[in-house]
Amino acid sequence: MYLDELLTGERVFLEMRKGSSVYEVVTKVVGTAHVDERQALLQPFSYKGKVMDLGNHGVSDVVFSIYTVDGNHERIGWSNVKIRMVEYKGQKYYAATSQKFHERSDVAERRENERIQVHIPATMLARAEQRTYPVEITDVSDSGIAFITKKDLVMVNRHCQLTFSDEINGSDYDIEVDCTCVRKESTNDGMYIYGCEVMDASQQMLAYVYIKKIMDHYKERNKQES
Repeated sequence: MYLDELLTGERVFLEMRKGSSVYEVVTKVVGTAHVDERQALLQPFSYKGKVMDLGNHGVSDVVFSIYTVDGNHERIGWSNVKIRMVEYKGQKYYAATSQKFHERSDVAERRENERIQVHIPATMLARAEQRTYPVEITDVSDSGIAFITKKDLVMVNRHCQLTFSDEINGSDYDIEVDCTCVRKESTNDGMYIYGCEVMDASQQMLAYVYIKKIMDHYKERNKQES
């Protein structure tokens, strides 16, 4: 399969590799082209109306790859794609271009999404009963989120909405995410952990997770160098 054979609206995973650190975020295809090179236009990540520049001079020393799931339910990918910012009809996009020697997709193993520890207060709205509970977000990833509370709730296979705020490097993030609870575990100190699958990650949520990963990476690197 070639990169320009992706379907408009198809969900893809954009992997960003820098040194030994690997980050994977979800986006979608908004169009394809094949002129001199095979190309897919991807929906960009933005926060407070500003598009995050992943290409051109936006980031350095980052290797990009794109993954999706084909009709045979296999995870396939294109390694070492080029990402650049383009503008079309006043809108900005990520233009992903495959290298000549990686034009055709390869079967790729699925990676576990990296979970970022956060431990911040939140409000959980249980959709079934339309009741809110104070909880604590324990960790987040591109496709999942977990919270902990003293309440023994009937939540597995039910929808909920988590609302929380965080501050990262001087920027405020107000997050509201809809999810489905997929598991519940009890702890030795009488608490309950609820693991949830994100139903539809907003661009704000994806931007938040991406920035958290980058900041955690730099904190860890500085710790090792000190």
